[in-house]
Amino acid sequence: MLRHLIGVMTLSEERFALPIAWDGHPIVWGDWESVSDLTWCGGVTAHGWRGCRHCHARALPRSILGHVDVGIGPGINLSLFRCMTCGYSTVLEMSEFTDGREWVLDSSDYGLEGSWNVELEQGELVL
Repeated sequence: MLRHLIGVMTLSEERFALPIAWDGHPIVWGDWESVSDLTWCGGVTAHGWRGCRHCHARALPRSILGHVDVGIGPGINLSLFRCMTCGYSTVLEMSEFTDGREWVLDSSDYGLEGSWNVELEQGELVL
Protein backbone atom coordinates (compact mmCIF):
# COMPACT_ATOMS: atom_id res chain seq x y z
CA MET A 1 0.00 0.00 0.00
CA LEU A 2 1.29 3.45 -0.84
CA ARG A 3 2.11 5.65 2.12
CA HIS A 4 1.67 8.84 0.09
CA LEU A 5 -0.10 9.36 -3.20
CA ILE A 6 0.02 13.14 -2.74
CA GLY A 7 -3.49 13.45 -4.15
CA VAL A 8 -5.23 12.75 -7.39
CA MET A 9 -4.77 15.43 -10.05
CA THR A 10 -8.06 14.75 -11.87
CA LEU A 11 -10.31 11.78 -11.29
CA SER A 12 -11.59 11.75 -14.87
CA GLU A 13 -8.07 11.33 -16.27
CA GLU A 14 -6.97 9.03 -13.43
CA ARG A 15 -3.64 10.80 -13.06
CA PHE A 16 -1.66 10.93 -9.84
CA ALA A 17 0.80 13.52 -8.52
CA LEU A 18 3.47 10.78 -8.33
CA PRO A 19 3.91 7.54 -10.29
CA ILE A 20 2.18 4.74 -8.37
CA ALA A 21 4.24 1.89 -9.89
CA TRP A 22 7.70 1.32 -11.41
CA ASP A 23 7.75 -1.31 -14.17
CA GLY A 24 4.60 -2.82 -12.69
CA HIS A 25 5.76 -2.87 -9.04
CA PRO A 26 4.14 -0.54 -6.45
CA ILE A 27 6.19 2.40 -5.19
CA VAL A 28 6.23 3.37 -1.51
CA TRP A 29 6.98 7.11 -1.34
CA GLY A 30 8.40 9.01 1.62
CA ASP A 31 7.89 12.70 2.32
CA TRP A 32 8.74 15.69 0.13
CA GLU A 33 11.97 17.46 1.10
CA SER A 34 13.73 20.66 0.14
CA VAL A 35 16.81 20.20 -2.02
CA SER A 36 20.02 22.01 -1.18
CA ASP A 37 22.38 23.25 -3.87
CA LEU A 38 24.79 20.47 -2.83
CA THR A 39 22.48 17.73 -4.15
CA TRP A 40 23.96 16.07 -7.24
CA CYS A 41 21.04 15.57 -9.61
CA GLY A 42 18.89 17.47 -12.08
CA GLY A 43 20.50 20.79 -12.99
CA VAL A 44 23.23 20.65 -10.34
CA THR A 45 26.88 20.73 -11.39
CA ALA A 46 30.21 21.03 -9.58
CA HIS A 47 29.68 24.79 -9.80
CA GLY A 48 26.26 24.75 -8.10
CA TRP A 49 22.63 24.82 -9.19
CA ARG A 50 22.19 25.79 -12.84
CA GLY A 51 18.40 25.84 -12.88
CA CYS A 52 15.64 23.64 -14.24
CA ARG A 53 16.55 21.93 -17.51
CA HIS A 54 13.05 22.63 -18.84
CA CYS A 55 12.05 26.17 -17.76
CA HIS A 56 15.46 27.37 -16.46
CA ALA A 57 13.91 28.60 -13.18
CA ARG A 58 16.57 29.22 -10.56
CA ALA A 59 14.39 28.02 -7.66
CA LEU A 60 15.66 24.76 -6.17
CA PRO A 61 13.51 21.68 -6.83
CA ARG A 62 11.83 19.49 -4.21
CA SER A 63 12.65 15.79 -3.85
CA ILE A 64 10.99 12.67 -2.57
CA LEU A 65 12.44 9.19 -2.03
CA GLY A 66 10.66 6.04 -3.10
CA HIS A 67 11.29 2.33 -2.76
CA VAL A 68 10.17 -0.51 -5.02
CA ASP A 69 10.13 -4.12 -3.81
CA VAL A 70 10.68 -6.28 -6.89
CA GLY A 71 10.61 -9.60 -5.01
CA ILE A 72 14.36 -10.28 -5.22
CA GLY A 73 17.30 -8.53 -3.64
CA PRO A 74 17.04 -5.17 -1.89
CA GLY A 75 14.72 -3.70 -4.54
CA ILE A 76 14.98 -0.35 -6.30
CA ASN A 77 15.51 3.04 -4.66
CA LEU A 78 14.10 6.07 -6.45
CA SER A 79 14.89 9.76 -5.96
CA LEU A 80 12.37 12.00 -7.69
CA PHE A 81 13.27 15.66 -8.25
CA ARG A 82 10.55 18.13 -9.32
CA CYS A 83 10.78 21.75 -10.42
CA MET A 84 8.20 23.62 -8.40
CA THR A 85 7.86 26.22 -11.16
CA CYS A 86 7.00 24.05 -14.19
CA GLY A 87 6.62 20.51 -12.78
CA TYR A 88 9.54 19.03 -14.78
CA SER A 89 10.41 15.80 -12.96
CA THR A 90 13.35 13.42 -13.09
CA VAL A 91 13.89 10.14 -11.27
CA LEU A 92 17.25 8.70 -10.30
CA GLU A 93 16.89 4.89 -10.21
CA MET A 94 19.37 2.95 -8.06
CA SER A 95 19.47 -0.83 -7.61
CA GLU A 96 21.93 -3.68 -7.42
CA PHE A 97 21.34 -4.12 -11.18
CA THR A 98 22.06 -0.52 -12.23
CA ASP A 99 24.72 2.05 -11.41
CA GLY A 100 22.07 4.73 -11.41
CA ARG A 101 19.90 5.76 -14.32
CA GLU A 102 18.11 9.07 -14.57
CA TRP A 103 14.70 9.26 -16.21
CA VAL A 104 12.57 12.21 -17.27
CA LEU A 105 8.93 11.62 -16.41
CA ASP A 106 6.13 12.50 -18.80
CA SER A 107 2.34 12.46 -18.50
CA SER A 108 2.17 8.72 -19.28
CA ASP A 109 4.00 7.94 -16.01
CA TYR A 110 1.20 9.31 -13.78
CA GLY A 111 -1.65 6.96 -14.74
CA LEU A 112 -2.97 3.78 -13.17
CA GLU A 113 -0.21 1.69 -14.79
CA GLY A 114 2.58 3.84 -13.37
CA SER A 115 5.95 4.33 -15.02
CA TRP A 116 7.46 1.80 -17.42
CA ASN A 117 10.87 1.36 -19.05
CA VAL A 118 11.61 3.52 -22.12
CA GLU A 119 11.59 0.42 -24.34
CA LEU A 120 7.85 0.29 -23.59
CA GLU A 121 7.52 3.92 -24.75
CA GLN A 122 6.96 5.56 -21.35
CA GLY A 123 9.37 8.05 -19.89
CA GLU A 124 12.69 9.04 -21.39
CA LEU A 125 16.15 7.86 -20.35
CA VAL A 126 18.51 10.77 -19.76
CA LEU A 127 21.96 9.91 -21.07
